[in-house]
Amino acid sequence: MVSEKEFINSRIRTTNFSTIVSMSLVLFFLGLLSYLFITTKSFTNTVKENVAFTFLIKENIEPYQVNLFREELQKQPFVRKIQVISPEQAAQDLQKDLGQDFVEVLGYNPLFSSLDVQLKYDYANPDSLRMLHEKYKKHPIVEEVSYQEPAIVEKINDNLNTFLVLLFGLFVVFLAIALLLINDNIRLATYSKRFLIKSMQLVGATEWFICKPFIINGITNSIIAIVVASSVFYASVFLLEFVLKDLQRFHSDDFIFLACAVIAVIGLSLGSISNYWAVRKYLRTKTQYLF
Repeated sequence: MVSEKEFINSRIRTTNFSTIVSMSLVLFFLGLLSYLFITTKSFTNTVKENVAFTFLIKENIEPYQVNLFREELQKQPFVRKIQVISPEQAAQDLQKDLGQDFVEVLGYNPLFSSLDVQLKYDYANPDSLRMLHEKYKKHPIVEEVSYQEPAIVEKINDNLNTFLVLLFGLFVVFLAIALLLINDNIRLATYSKRFLIKSMQLVGATEWFICKPFIINGITNSIIAIVVASSVFYASVFLLEFVLKDLQRFHSDDFIFLACAVIAVIGLSLGSISNYWAVRKYLRTKTQYLF
């Protein structure tokens, strides 16, 4: 015959195991969503930073004037990278595209110098593009300013922002599921010790003295769940990057660290706070309602 104590301990172990499993699963998905959110944000910024201005320089402008203009632009807060393209380089690039030497056919090089300016992602929006266009189209050495159409940039921004909002919504949903699922499991584990909790209260034990072992147990379960969730998460990211090679372009070890930090903070918070509130509930419950 199994004694009552052994039966209760068996139920507690089973409840702890189910709590760890459910917490690990939820924390894994929260970490994965966090990683996807951060990576998508990085991808968004990379796409925006590929938006470029091209300044076509007027004819008969001296190279030193072009360099002065480049230095002027380099000091501006919206500039990420500048590439100066000489008439000779522009001719070589066009020859590769056309597949023939048009300079030899024409007898001269009709192309001018130009500057390709890549913008920082904060400025890759339609309003900033229009403002910069209006500002520099009247520059003394600039013949023409060209850039991607604002409508295209706006559409890219809208699509990426919609995806980010969707990911954030999924994160909130999984966080709510985590709160409900983990809280129910912890309350079930605490339920088996409700009489012990009330007995300790009746003999004069303080609230903190009663709650402390339950909080420690919750933190211990959380740490185990965090280790499991982080390990599975890291393996999943490694597999994801192995399958999707292009994902490595936007990957950073900092992203994994941040996602694991999210897993740890949420796991420890849920484990400790849920145990505290579960015990506190029975401390506030009258004895006759415990049966």
